[in-house]
Amino acid sequence: MQREYLKLSIQTTQNLKEIVDLKQSLYDVENKVANVVDSLMLDFGNSAVRRDYLVLNGQPTKADLAYGTIYSQAKRSIYAGQCYPDTTT
Repeated sequence: MQREYLKLSIQTTQNLKEIVDLKQSLYDVENKVANVVDSLMLDFGNSAVRRDYLVLNGQPTKADLAYGTIYSQAKRSIYAGQCYPDTTT
């Protein structure tokens, strides 16, 4: 019985360490995303900057380069959708 408690205690300790590591990893990812969003807000907030940028792989990319990258990776067909349709769509 004590051996089972010891195994359970060891497993609980390992699980707790993994949880702490996962929380740190998520915190790191959150900081990276926040930095990307901050840079996007700076870029898109400037009225002198042209608006032909997309986010590709988490980075602002010129739209023509982004589309070229996407098209070159396509195996067969590409279906395009617009998240914010309006009257010009």
